[in-house]
Amino acid sequence: MNHVPVAIGLILCEQIIIDETSRNVTPVSCFSARTLKSIPGKIDFDVVAWLGDGIGEMPVRLLVQKADTLEELLRVDGKVIFKDPLKYKRFFAHVRNCPIPSAGQYVVSLLVTGEPVASRKFGVNPKEA
Repeated sequence: MNHVPVAIGLILCEQIIIDETSRNVTPVSCFSARTLKSIPGKIDFDVVAWLGDGIGEMPVRLLVQKADTLEELLRVDGKVIFKDPLKYKRFFAHVRNCPIPSAGQYVVSLLVTGEPVASRKFGVNPKEA
């Protein structure tokens, strides 16, 4: 029987570094807002989430949406496997070419078996001339 995990945290960043020896994770240049030269435009970023208390193999989905309309702009599907509910799992996603139709607020949501477990808002602003 599967048990949906809980999220310990979700971070948006420019890059994720994983140490080859220790397997420790370093999120680089974490952000809550981005500036684009031209809007509409596209952005790249990485997502890391820590999940715990899960049991079994479950589908996972990462969504990027406009915060005001919940229009879906990008979707990344995968799966997560929990063998031991006492161990944390890390979820990584490399978001590339995410369309940004306008300045404003956006939300990144992580769903496991269709249930939301974590989300993070970020803003997008035009670069001043």
